[in-house]
Order: sequence, then C-alpha cells, then structure tokens
Amino acid sequence: MVQSKPIHNTHHEYLFVVELIQDFLDYSSQPQWPPLLYAVAFLHTIVQERRKFGPLGWNVPYEFNQADFAASVQFVQNHLDDMDPKKVNMSYSITYKYQINTANGILDTILNVQPKEGGSQGGETRETVVYRLAQDMLEKLPQQYNTFEEVTRAHRGWALDSVVLQNLVTRHNKEEIHDNPPEGVYVHGLFLEGASLDRRTGKLIESKSKVLYEQMPVIYIYAINTTAGKDPKLYECPIYRKPQRTDQKYVGSIDFETDNNPRHWTLRGVALLCDIK
Repeated sequence: MVQSKPIHNTHHEYLFVVELIQDFLDYSSQPQWPPLLYAVAFLHTIVQERRKFGPLGWNVPYEFNQADFAASVQFVQNHLDDMDPKKVNMSYSITYKYQINTANGILDTILNVQPKEGGSQGGETRETVVYRLAQDMLEKLPQQYNTFEEVTRAHRGWALDSVVLQNLVTRHNKEEIHDNPPEGVYVHGLFLEGASLDRRTGKLIESKSKVLYEQMPVIYIYAINTTAGKDPKLYECPIYRKPQRTDQKYVGSIDFETDNNPRHWTLRGVALLCDIK
C-alpha cells in the first residue's frame, strides 16, 4: 500500500512543487520562462503554507491543490509570446493584421448577441419581455422607507453622502457602562483573533502567547459629518459572526489604531468575532 505523508514544512513543500514543474521547463526557450515558472511555484508554496492556519491564513477555505497550480502555470503559458514573428519569416505588419482580424472577430461576436428584432407578427423580443416583467415586479415592491420620517430623523445640515461611521475603543467593560451615549451605540461582546489590544493606548499589538481569542472592551460607534477620506494609518478590522469567515458571516468593520503598517495585521488575519464557538 502506498501512503502519502502530509508535508508540513515550507522547504519540503517548495521542493515538492519544484519537482512538479520539471516537465514545464522545456515549454519555452525564452530566458524569462524559468524565473516565471519558479515564481509561480514559490507563490503556490506560500499559499499552501498559509492554508494550514485556517481562517487566519485565508478567510475563505479552499484546497489550493495541484490542479490550481497547473492552472496557474497554464495561465502564464498563455500570456507568454512563444517566439518572435521574424523567426517564422513573418514581419511585424503581418502580426498587426492578425491582431486586427482577432479584434474584428470579437466585435462581430458582440454584435451577434445584440437584441433580435421581433417577428413579422409583432411579437415581443426577449429583451422586451424581460424589461416588462422587471417593471411589473418593481411596481409590486413596497416603498423602502417613508421619506418624511427620514427627514425628521436627519441631522440638520448633514447630507447622507457625507455621513461616516467612526468608532472609539474604550477602556471600560460592559459592567462599567450605566448610561446610553448621547448619540451612537455601545457595542460589547466581541472577541479579537490574531492580535491583542493594548488597553492603555487602544492600539493593536502582537497576540499574547497561547491566547487564541481576547475579549474586547466596550466599543463606542457613532456617526460624523465629513468629506475627508479614511486615515490610511488605521487598520480596518473585519467583523464576523462566527470563526468561519465567509461572506455570509461578515458583519462590518472596526478601525484600530496601530504602530505597524495596517498590511501587517491583514497578513496576520486579524479579525473580530461575535461568537467563538
């Protein structure tokens, strides 16, 4: 019986992938081809290494198997010119003509999928039927909100396009908060994964040893009226309902101050969770 032993070392994983690309080395004689091939192999190795860390490595689970590696190599092959036109006794003007013919073929295909005219009996085209049905469904939908009620709740002088959510990470626990904020909401019960919080400064720091999740203090979320962009020094931390970080479980985001580049925490897979079970 043949048994395949799982590889848990980046070095051995890379050597394993390099063995797979030996058959591809003779695909092209261009000097750019081997570096491109080894770059794809190295990228695949890193992707595989991060995969074993679960949601911290990649928020959406995926195999990243040998078929994906082969598809990546094929993609590079398709975008690498095999040989100079002059080597097959063709001038560059012939190549230009070939490109024009290819573009014309694409345009002809687009024109062929344009709306077809109705029959001689005055029947509706497919596009007309779809448009009419869409209009009928739209008329049956209820009004999303009462405009007058929204006006009464609005801030005087605030435009909806310039309203931005802000947050403040407090030093207080839930039991220490007794009153509602004048505006906005207090949020509690979130857990931080992939990093720790410096309670004194409110900034992200490296996670503590053997601590998988850290309970957050109360976070104050409120709105401001501004047209200024977001501070690029802030880390936009995603919030998920469960540890499985899929699009269906995404809630929103919270901004954290940090002394590191925000990309540092992105690569760490730092996120907030509503539930850790």
